[in-house]
Amino acid sequence: MKYLNSLSKNTNVFRILLIVSLILNYSVVAQGLSEAPAYQQGRNLKLDDLFNKVKKGYKDGLPLDKIKGSPYLSENFTRGDVYYETNPIGKLYMRYNIFSDEIEIKKNTKHQEYAALIKSTLINCVINDQKLIYGSFKPINKIAENGYLISLTNPSKAHVLYKRIKKIFRDRGVEASTSLSKASPAKFSTFISYYILTEDSQEAKELPRKSKKLYLLFPEQDHSSISNFIKGQKINPKKEKDLIQLFNFINNLNSKN
Repeated sequence: MKYLNSLSKNTNVFRILLIVSLILNYSVVAQGLSEAPAYQQGRNLKLDDLFNKVKKGYKDGLPLDKIKGSPYLSENFTRGDVYYETNPIGKLYMRYNIFSDEIEIKKNTKHQEYAALIKSTLINCVINDQKLIYGSFKPINKIAENGYLISLTNPSKAHVLYKRIKKIFRDRGVEASTSLSKASPAKFSTFISYYILTEDSQEAKELPRKSKKLYLLFPEQDHSSISNFIKGQKINPKKEKDLIQLFNFINNLNSKN
């Protein structure tokens, strides 16, 4: 009992230190932004650098509003919850910058200045009812990376489905092939992939894009049931709603076993 009480006190101390750290991190970054020129205040430094390079590559410069697409999951800051593991530690105004893979945070919507949420596997947040975690994930035939993943199914289940979104900036688009065709504009291109994280693993694995290989990622005793479900329901691994349906089915199988 003494050990549990001590552990609880240590956890509470850590949570307090974490909140202080978040506040200090915001204050330092916001102060740096406020000392920057007016046109840089409230902007993401990685985006500023990118846009400056883009402008230099064009004779007459490239207005930012001429760039197709957005680096954000949602342009607006939304009030959401920040968690230490499963414990709530506060509310902040947030938005997910996919291009720089950062959760941008504000004290309130009136301020232009913002900072970035600390990247840690212990810290997760919910923005617009979407849960984002920071963790390790391994794309097919590539080395593992760290970054934000969006939870699509219940995180407390044995098999969790995650979505990874990536934004790539294409500065000049595609040049016109003939005098009658138009060159495509500079834009942010969006790429989406899906991952599975099991309860006995610390690293999410990318799902194959062919349905006949999907069942191999799950327990061997369930292969037959999963394979039949995929065929019977015509599950398309490229469709998000189909994958959610599949994972819900598989997690129900596990609860019955």
